[in-house]
Amino acid sequence: MNKRFCLVTGATSGLGEATARGLAALGAHVILACRDVKKGLVIADSIKMTTGNRNIDILQVDLASLASIRCAAQEFREKYDKLHVLVNCAAVIHSERILTGDGFESMMAVNHLAPFLLTHLLLDVLKNSAPSRIINYTSAVQEELDFDDLMSSNNFSRKMYGRTKMANVLFTYELSHRLEGSGVTVNCLHPGVVRTRLGRDMTGMLKLVITLMLPFFLSAAKGAETAVYLASSAEVEGVTGKYYTKKKAVASSQASYDEAVMRRLWEASEKLVNIN
Repeated sequence: MNKRFCLVTGATSGLGEATARGLAALGAHVILACRDVKKGLVIADSIKMTTGNRNIDILQVDLASLASIRCAAQEFREKYDKLHVLVNCAAVIHSERILTGDGFESMMAVNHLAPFLLTHLLLDVLKNSAPSRIINYTSAVQEELDFDDLMSSNNFSRKMYGRTKMANVLFTYELSHRLEGSGVTVNCLHPGVVRTRLGRDMTGMLKLVITLMLPFFLSAAKGAETAVYLASSAEVEGVTGKYYTKKKAVASSQASYDEAVMRRLWEASEKLVNIN
């Protein structure tokens, strides 16, 4: 991965940090996309120390804000003329409905609309850097979307997180179709059940269950192995539009292969983030 530029979201903890460390250990120039710059600098120093790789940078972005995403993309384009790997890892999960400053339900905003917009804004850099790769973290929990209430404004459901993860898969498949022949591949992955801070804001019985099960979950480093594999392995050169777990392409949920739903989500997402 020497001289390969990699941007990783959610890079200050959990799977994002582990993915960034894995890529840095392979010699990549890694840019950590993070909201908290101070924390990002601490993680960057730690990665430099443990891997010996000094090419670790910080890009500030609040993925709950469309304006922040646009500013971060512009800053990236001003600093770098190459992007070989984009890893969309950041995600949130809440047990109640929380709105972003843009008025979006927070899980749909951070988990789906943020990677949708960030990827769109950096696509030309990825194309100009081809062969390049986009890797989207998702989950085995994939719930069908409710297009009449994408932001769960009428009836907030615990299915909301699963809907955002379905959106990740649908986005991956539709983007792979649109990028055919460009030299840019896009795949998604389920990392397994991993010990991260993802459920830190949960409440009630679900939080208790997660707490009790934590000792049995995978480490973040183990969970990140598939993402690092998809970003770096020659075995997947040219492979696109697949869903992976444990470094193997497997079937995602049956509903995720509906091409009409893929296109409908794409069009709805374009309107929500205001791109043409």
